[in-house]
Amino acid sequence: MSEAETLSEQLFEQYCRENGIRIEKIRRDKNRTPDYDIYPSGKRVVVEVKQIDPNDDDVAAEKELTEGAVCSIIDSSPGKRIRKKKMPPLKYHKERKING
Repeated sequence: MSEAETLSEQLFEQYCRENGIRIEKIRRDKNRTPDYDIYPSGKRVVVEVKQIDPNDDDVAAEKELTEGAVCSIIDSSPGKRIRKKKMPPLKYHKERKING
């Protein structure tokens, strides 16, 4: 059974399964940790999956589009919403001293 907490994690786990990529969910503890260790081609890769949910502007633009309106969506700083999300430090994995 999947331990995924978000739709993005569910889709990521499904992608790995469908493509034969070994995947291990990292147990959460008091520290911020990455989400997964995956092993494509036998090499360990640390993965943090982030889900970007629609904000009010996204919802309004989608509503306009589904109602047949013409609208423009302009973002002067692509990636800004992603950069706002805190990423766990890679130091965590270094301290785990796992060979992979």
